[in-house]
Amino acid sequence: MKKSEILACLKANKKIDGFELNITNKDSRELFYVLKHLEINRAVNIEEAAIDIYVDKKDKKGSSMVVITSADNTKTLKAKLSAAVKKATSAMNKYYPLAKKSTNIKDAKPKKIDLNSVATNIAKAVYKADTNKDGWINSCEIFVSSVRIELITSKGINHVTYDNVCQIEIIPTWRNKDEEFELLKFVQTNDFNYANITKEAKEVLLLSKYRSEAVKASSLNIPKDVK
Repeated sequence: MKKSEILACLKANKKIDGFELNITNKDSRELFYVLKHLEINRAVNIEEAAIDIYVDKKDKKGSSMVVITSADNTKTLKAKLSAAVKKATSAMNKYYPLAKKSTNIKDAKPKKIDLNSVATNIAKAVYKADTNKDGWINSCEIFVSSVRIELITSKGINHVTYDNVCQIEIIPTWRNKDEEFELLKFVQTNDFNYANITKEAKEVLLLSKYRSEAVKASSLNIPKDVK
């Protein structure tokens, strides 16, 4: 749905005393590795919209969230808003005011990055740590995104923020004799420091090595009176 259509539906519902509309646009590059082989290279561009609606009753305020999907239109959104009003009035809290427009809030300028280049360099940084004979990175998933979030409220706020973020999931494996031990490391950052990413990968490989060397408590001859 267009932004103008969403706002028109909100203004048409007189039972809504306030709203906060969040529209998120995300442009991503996604890399999926098995061992050191790139299995999937995917570009994703999505838009998501969600609304927090507020209903006031005397000294109480209730709220509810509405998620807008690609299948929605004016008719379905109006129905969702009516249902949200009912939910908001069923569980109310002590009244609190919504934030008003402020001249101190400035829209940040986007810092553009080459998503393909950054994703490729992150993959190189991760696999720079994969140098061990008995331990290796079994799989790795990399998501690099440029995100734009627009906030529009009933109190006159229309604010845009931007962010570039990277999410990395590393699954290392370490072999000890006939057994293999596996861990998982999730990293999220908006500081594209490739040396730090290599360090993270090395650390989780080392942890998988330590896990492979761990022994069962029964083999430690712990005194029976120790709980």
